[in-house]
Parts: sequence; structure tokens; C-alpha cells
Amino acid sequence: IVVSDTEGSNHKSNKKASVTLTCEDGSTFVFPRDDCALLPIVHATAEEMAVYLWSRILDGLNADYLLNRGIHTMEVIVAEAVGQEAVFRLEIPKESLSGPLDVANFVTTGKIKP
Repeated sequence: IVVSDTEGSNHKSNKKASVTLTCEDGSTFVFPRDDCALLPIVHATAEEMAVYLWSRILDGLNADYLLNRGIHTMEVIVAEAVGQEAVFRLEIPKESLSGPLDVANFVTTGKIKP
């Protein structure tokens, strides 16, 4: 299960045992920690996961390397089901980011900021 790991998220994590997720209606779910991916996103949506994965791929490949190879735009598609997908396409920044993109900041401002 993908769970938001940002400040104000609706879960408590015992890194050794489990993750407890509390929903808006008060329902509580407990998952084994090993079955959870705690990501620095605000909501566990395909859209935010696409932004997060785009930044991780860029961070791993290095913007300068891609630009020198003539690659100027990168696109990531995350599918939840057949016909339900999120597409994130953005020009590769001229300056390398110093780590993964701050997804929460990008979602609210549209600005790239590590």
C-alpha cells in the first residue's frame, strides 16, 4: 500500500511493526510495515506518484547527462487501471536538482524546488 509520509499525514508508523492509517470517517486500518511504501507525497494518487517518480528518475539519471544527450523533456505515466492513468510531462530543468522534487510544493505552486 502507498502511504503519504509528509507532515500532517493521517498515519502513524512503527518502523518495526506496522502502519496505522486513519481515514476521514474515523475508520482505522493497520498494515504490516513491510507491505507499505511511505512516500513524500501529499495524497497517494496516480498524479502525485507520477510527479514523484519523474523526479526520482531525473535524480537518478542526472539532468546534465540527459540535456547533453539531447533529451529535453521527460514524461511519466502511472496507471491505476485500464483507462485510468496520470501523465506528468515536464521539461528537464537546465540546473540539476539537489535531490528529489518537493512534490507537495510542486502540486500547490507548480514550481520545481528540491
